[in-house]
Amino acid sequence: MQTGRAAFVNSRSWVERYAGWCPRASAFRSDLDTGSILQDTQKSRAALPRRVLAPALVFLLPLLSALIFVGYTLMIPVLLPSTEVQLAVKSLMVGIPEAVVILYGRRTLDAIGATLSGAFLYPLFGIYSQALGLLFIPGFMATPAIYWLHWSMVVGAVPFVVLLGAMGFFASKKTSGPLLIAAILGTLAIAIVWGLG
Repeated sequence: MQTGRAAFVNSRSWVERYAGWCPRASAFRSDLDTGSILQDTQKSRAALPRRVLAPALVFLLPLLSALIFVGYTLMIPVLLPSTEVQLAVKSLMVGIPEAVVILYGRRTLDAIGATLSGAFLYPLFGIYSQALGLLFIPGFMATPAIYWLHWSMVVGAVPFVVLLGAMGFFASKKTSGPLLIAAILGTLAIAIVWGLG
């Protein structure tokens, strides 16, 4: 009899301890407010992916653009370089990460994560494309590291940082007006990249 009583007490304390973590465990306790437990559980589950996904977007999304750029550079001897192919590659190189930033901002409403992932897209793309170019492209002439701190690089990167950061910020708002502004800023960034060629 004593072991049955100890097992009951242990199971009750287990349910009390994990009732906030497991929504089904709260059904064993009638004195708990299940609505607040479910809301707390949903908030904690939503916060975890943001903690992991936002830094991953900031640091890995520019790598996608750099891979597209280096892949196209390696394919130039196979393909005849044409204006249409260059515009398509530039559109993919900028458009896919922009779409991911807009989708992330719209789904999570994380203004800080979306703004940072948009703002660091261009500077980290430059660094990643230099590193990948040194690794994969034969005869690649890398820009010296001091160039990244030169004023011309900073002045050249500031419009993209502001433009793409604002795009991420507006994408993280709930209404459709800021989403339209984010789409216009993204299209403007693609048009600027088209003009740089």
